[in-house]
Amino acid sequence: MLKLFRYRRNGILTMLKRNVAVKLAPQRWQENAADGTFDVVLTFEEKVFDMVVEDLHNRNHVLFKPVLVINLEVKDNHEEAAIGGRLALQLCQELE
Repeated sequence: MLKLFRYRRNGILTMLKRNVAVKLAPQRWQENAADGTFDVVLTFEEKVFDMVVEDLHNRNHVLFKPVLVINLEVKDNHEEAAIGGRLALQLCQELE
């Protein structure tokens, strides 16, 4: 019960509800990287950016196709996520 109160106070429950509405489960690069080639990869945390770049460097390069990897550092809270989402959408529209 104490954890539930703390999660509610910290806003974690609100973020979890938001995430459930956006995606079925957390997405991991390692699970989606085999889906095909990518032109652009967006990350929202420096640690994830580093993992993606490292994974791309360690792959067997068959196509030798360049990939643009962009990190938009976004704090995981409701307000920052909304701003980051709009910026990511605008960036993707501009790139397209």
